[in-house]
Amino acid sequence: MERGNLYTSGGIGLIYLPAGKRPSNLLNTAKSVEKKGGIALDGPYCSRFNDTQLPAFSCRTCRKIVLDY
Repeated sequence: MERGNLYTSGGIGLIYLPAGKRPSNLLNTAKSVEKKGGIALDGPYCSRFNDTQLPAFSCRTCRKIVLDY
């Protein structure tokens, strides 16, 4: 499995980036996220008012959350 991080904040939406990569502060598009080897799960948004709902599964034994994209 690849190590990485989920990022979310107002306008950037919800994105996954590999370890060592950070989201841009100015402009995040799905294409710019993919160029960094990431995955745009939801967003980006033009405004900071948004509602995100993604189907997810959790395993309380191994403490993992799995998202389909």
